[in-house]
Amino acid sequence: MNIEEKEEVSFDLVLREAEEMDKQELFRPEVVEKILDTIKDKVKEFEPDLTTAKGRKEIAYIANKVARSKTFLDGIGKNVVSEWKAKAKDVDDQRKHIRDTLDAMKEYVRKPLTEWENEEKERQEKINNRILEIKAYSDLAMYENLTAIEIKEKLEDVNAIEIDDSFGDNKTTAQNEKENSISALEKLITDKAKHEKEQAELAELRKEKEEREKKEAEEKAEAERKAQEEKIRKEAEEKAKIEAEQKAKEAIAKVEAEKQEILRKQEEEKANADAAQKQKEEEERKRIANESHRSSIEDQAIVSLVNSCGDFVNIRISKEVIKAISENKIKNVSINY
Repeated sequence: MNIEEKEEVSFDLVLREAEEMDKQELFRPEVVEKILDTIKDKVKEFEPDLTTAKGRKEIAYIANKVARSKTFLDGIGKNVVSEWKAKAKDVDDQRKHIRDTLDAMKEYVRKPLTEWENEEKERQEKINNRILEIKAYSDLAMYENLTAIEIKEKLEDVNAIEIDDSFGDNKTTAQNEKENSISALEKLITDKAKHEKEQAELAELRKEKEEREKKEAEEKAEAERKAQEEKIRKEAEEKAKIEAEQKAKEAIAKVEAEKQEILRKQEEEKANADAAQKQKEEEERKRIANESHRSSIEDQAIVSLVNSCGDFVNIRISKEVIKAISENKIKNVSINY
């Protein structure tokens, strides 16, 4: 027999014993620990060998057997829990049936009392609300913007409230609240009337003061208006006087400027005429000097030409030649003046 066959017998024996046991007995803590200790002992007996393929295979085999033991035992436990849950559900269903039936029976028995209690509660709430309405009349803040006459109407409403047996055990409370509200409203009416009288007197004084101040302001404004008009009139007269004087000065200045401009132009024209005359005279002087100089040079040229050419050129011909040269009629020949 090899290792697999030996271990198969050992593990199967443990699991078979577990399967044959009573399920409630099986999952007692001490029994579970005993089974786990047995499997632990079987595992401890095994000596792993990692040096050979066979040894590594045997390690995987033992680990697989432990895992299968877990699955097997957990499966048994799961089945036991399922059976217990089914039985628990049956018990819970019957418990619900018992509760529902007896609750309905309790409500049936108590229904008349419950209805009476509800009616009594509703009646008491109505009484409480009526008392709160009476008490609300004593809340003076709600009358802040009302006049004394309007508050008297509220007092009449309170006096009209009848405190009778419909208030039940709260009749005394309702009566006390009514009296409190009446007392508060009567005091408030007195205070309001006094305050309104004082306010009316103050309003009359303010009105008289405003009318007096208005009249004084109008008189002051009228006086200021007249003073302003007089000031404006004087300023206008002063301005007109200044403008007239300014215009007169400007007119005199304009005439003087025009006079100066005429004199300036006359002097300028005279200076221009003098300059033109001087220029004309200078030009004439230069012209005469130039003509004299040219004539002298030309005469010298004529004499030189006659002397140089002898019998071939006379004075008349020499003059014509020199004239032609001076007028640039003979190319490449000129006279140095």
